[in-house]
Amino acid sequence: MESFGEKLRTTRESLNYSIEQIARDTHISKRYLTGLEEEDFSIFPGETYLRGFLRTYSEYLGLDAEELISIYHNMKIQEQPIPMEALLDPKGAPPKMLLIGGGIGIGVILIVLLLILINPFQGGSQTVQAPEEKQTEMTFAGQKTEIEVFKGFVIKVPIGSNIVSLRTDKVDDGLTLDLNGTVIAMIKGSQNEIDIDKDNVPDLTITLTDTYTEQNQRRARITLRPAGELVAVPADGTTVTDLSQSERDMISQGQATVLVERPQVESISAEIVVGRTCYIIYKTDAGEREQKLVNKGETITLTAKTSADIRISDAGAVKITVNGANVEMGQIGQIRARLVKWVRNGDNFQLVSFPQR
Repeated sequence: MESFGEKLRTTRESLNYSIEQIARDTHISKRYLTGLEEEDFSIFPGETYLRGFLRTYSEYLGLDAEELISIYHNMKIQEQPIPMEALLDPKGAPPKMLLIGGGIGIGVILIVLLLILINPFQGGSQTVQAPEEKQTEMTFAGQKTEIEVFKGFVIKVPIGSNIVSLRTDKVDDGLTLDLNGTVIAMIKGSQNEIDIDKDNVPDLTITLTDTYTEQNQRRARITLRPAGELVAVPADGTTVTDLSQSERDMISQGQATVLVERPQVESISAEIVVGRTCYIIYKTDAGEREQKLVNKGETITLTAKTSADIRISDAGAVKITVNGANVEMGQIGQIRARLVKWVRNGDNFQLVSFPQR
């Protein structure tokens, strides 16, 4: 039978795909892709990673992922055969019934003694239930995953040979995550592409599906995907308006800027990098306005469905990118505000940065 590594390699070569191309498209390190083809299991940080990468790689090539994972499992079983001595009775061993009977007798005596020691004055018995352990972390395996998170929950993301932790900092009506000091704020229904290793290439897409209270604890339900798998936010007349004539004039006069144009609406993802201490006031969609004093070196990440209002006390103190496009705020010392929102222009949708008073 053809091994799964050989099947991956021959299929890739028949499609004229390079390892480099697949690494870019799947966001799986070349090292792990090569490890799968060569069936070198030692380089993977864990079983979860290996199965997840194998599934993603198989589906990318159009192969049956379940079949290849089954081949992998069979290989692992064959590598760990049951020792022959475990299948045979050792010489001189006493009859099994005698061992079983003796074991039961000793077990009964020990249980009685234990009950007497634990509860010498009560005739009744007590049942002690072990507390249910709650999972407090998970590792992203490179495929779509739906999970429930709460304050303190950690998402581990493999980047090359390293593992980066994304910590849940707060859950209320929205979700706040912490990435090595970078704050990522999300609202319900929004999604965010996150550049984990700061190489200007997104590594992970997170969608906040819902927030709720369970067992007196605020929790959030999120979906993790490899970066690039954006889910369109439905656009209708109540959330995205047609481009008005005055807005067209602002664009033609250079007062407003078209950042991106798409056939359908995507979530807004804004990153504000602070170069000098200043005040930032922002509001996403119909949410409450928030104000923060931020210091040099801090980064604020915002996500919204259709609009984000950003106001800066010192326009030259920050660098803002929205959905990968730069947003010009102004010069040092200027107080400036921009409204970034989706508008409908004919058959397409435009994400436009408008000046605000």
